Amino acid sequence: FRIGMQWHGLGEQLVHTLYYTLFGALLTLLAAMLMAWYVGRNHRGATLVEYGVYLTSGLPGILIAVGIFYVLLATRAGGNSGTESFVGGLESLGGFLLLGYIMRFLSEGYAALKPGVVALDRRVEEAAKTLGASSWRRFREISIPALQPSLFAGAVLLIVAIAKELPITLLLTPLGEQTLAYRIFDAQQEGAL
Repeated sequence: FRIGMQWHGLGEQLVHTLYYTLFGALLTLLAAMLMAWYVGRNHRGATLVEYGVYLTSGLPGILIAVGIFYVLLATRAGGNSGTESFVGGLESLGGFLLLGYIMRFLSEGYAALKPGVVALDRRVEEAAKTLGASSWRRFREISIPALQPSLFAGAVLLIVAIAKELPITLLLTPLGEQTLAYRIFDAQQEGAL
């Protein structure tokens, strides 16, 4: 008679957790950066973009997961072999799981990045522009270093949030893979915790 969670396979689950957490946080941070940059630079339609960022974060994770799962099933039922193989490949790589994470946690990354983008001193960028720096070089050498605290805060928030996300993980994790959150849920359901 043993009490507690079995440790067999925990290393593999840890690897899956790290993969999905780090890759999901990176993709979400990139998407949040695009949105924060667009809104922070007062582009046309910025208010609408900001509303869109917060729209999916207001939804429970289970609704996002069921919505993505429904689209996945509808795509598979379409019968197009090219689309089916593309969707199958995306599913096996965890693409739908990562999409769910981006949809659910975009606002957290955005909230960490937007104040940093708004606080950037445009005069420094304009001075670099007059000295002949390209837009990519100005972004790389001026904006990114100034945004490092915001990027770090956003990354930490996203890593923690994604690592503990359960509904999206349960429904969209590729077959045969488990994360730590998934395994803890299984152990609790089996009465091992």
